[in-house]
Amino acid sequence: MGFADGSRSKRIGVILEEHNFSCGFFCKGSCKSYLFAILLNQYDLVVVWSANRDNPVNEGAILNCTAAGELVLQTQPGNLRFTTPSSI
Repeated sequence: MGFADGSRSKRIGVILEEHNFSCGFFCKGSCKSYLFAILLNQYDLVVVWSANRDNPVNEGAILNCTAAGELVLQTQPGNLRFTTPSSI
């Protein structure tokens, strides 16, 4: 999927299909790094939230939801890039 500005998206799943939202990893330019985001699927994709805007990850990053309900994004076990402050 693509954005109007040439960015690309690698979508990993639809959150609320009836409202046209999805979540996934998206990149700009050469796609060497990615942000995890919630997207609004209109004619052009719109990013409505991004977890790691200041700390993008490479392909192969790991996204988990812990037993405590925290969303955790890491590049490898122990290399944390983003976590939610409380349960989601």
